[in-house]
Amino acid sequence: MPEKVLVIDDDEEFANLLGLLLAKKGFETQIAFSGSEGIQKAASFKPSVIVQDLMLPDIFGMELLISLKRSSPSSRIIAITGRGDEAIAVDIMKEGASDYLRKPFESQKLFSAINKALNLMPAEQELNRLAREVVHQNKEFFALNAFSAALLTVKSPEERFNSALEIVMNSMEGMASVLRVSGQDGGRLYVAALNDKEAQEFKVCGLTRNVGLVSYVSEIKKPAVVRNFAEERRFLVPEEIRLHGIKSGIAAPLLVRGVVRGVLAVFSGENRDYNSSDIKLISSFANSLALSVDNDSLSAVLAAFQAQWQTVLDAMPYRINIQDTDHTIIMANQAIAKWAKFQVRDIVGQKCSWVLCSMKEPMLNCPVKEAVRTKKPVSRKISADGQKFMVHANPILGADGEVEMVVERVEDA
Repeated sequence: MPEKVLVIDDDEEFANLLGLLLAKKGFETQIAFSGSEGIQKAASFKPSVIVQDLMLPDIFGMELLISLKRSSPSSRIIAITGRGDEAIAVDIMKEGASDYLRKPFESQKLFSAINKALNLMPAEQELNRLAREVVHQNKEFFALNAFSAALLTVKSPEERFNSALEIVMNSMEGMASVLRVSGQDGGRLYVAALNDKEAQEFKVCGLTRNVGLVSYVSEIKKPAVVRNFAEERRFLVPEEIRLHGIKSGIAAPLLVRGVVRGVLAVFSGENRDYNSSDIKLISSFANSLALSVDNDSLSAVLAAFQAQWQTVLDAMPYRINIQDTDHTIIMANQAIAKWAKFQVRDIVGQKCSWVLCSMKEPMLNCPVKEAVRTKKPVSRKISADGQKFMVHANPILGADGEVEMVVERVEDA
């Protein structure tokens, strides 16, 4: 397909001659005899190269250059100067023209300038593509950083998820961001963030096998894209999608050790052509959400486990506390708290020597200290504040054989 060249010059004889010369060289050529006509033809013709006279009766050279770049931004521009126009030509070069020719000039110089401009275009297009890619990657980088920060804030899980999902919605320009955590309310889908305030009935949707994008992603355990729900054939499309004008969507599973704990989805009211970058971005969001969901679940399990152990410890008549190897109390029962005249919550996190003996550091014959050193149970009678106690220290070893904590039981001697 021949390259297109537009010639703009008010000298009709000269312009027509250039047109003939360019046509003989195999270029598809159009001619304009004024700046305004040149702007119109540039917009419709979309030439690869524009040969522009600097001195036109209706539009000055610099002004015409700016207008041509607006109407045909991909075109390369070669300026034609008369005597005394060199200073203007240099200014135009600074504004983005690829070359300039001084009248009169040989036809070969024109062809060389055009070929030079055409050879520069692929490199320039690649630079523009790379620039757009860098901007896109920076946008993704900042979005992911903000997303991670939202998940790390000290808020309730619901507040953190809503903050994070708002970032997803803004960065991916979606109509809605949704999160479904399996095992809650019989496996229903909760829309956690929705910018359509009138669509309140869309807040909760039933999850049915093989119905909807979220259900589909749950089944295949991979990200999926729907560019047009009206043409979807992989699964049935829920009626809510049509009712609320949703035309496309993208979703990724929240995988925790191979198990789908939820699905993150973004819907759009337009037929969007999602690409690999979009899939990568939503997958990154989903992975971060999965870690957060997993951490919340582990925290809930540990909290329940700790509550159960607290109940067991409180039921014992002995004064009991559990310490780490640095003698910091990590659990304590009501009996020892009452004896030390503290609440349990006030003892946890304090040094045992300070709570039980009013000392900054453990005494030299501290049974807990010896249990950590020997990795064996130690029972010893000690005296503190004029009282005598029998202290039993039992070390708990980890998988590596090292002491992880010590259970201390205190009795009156």
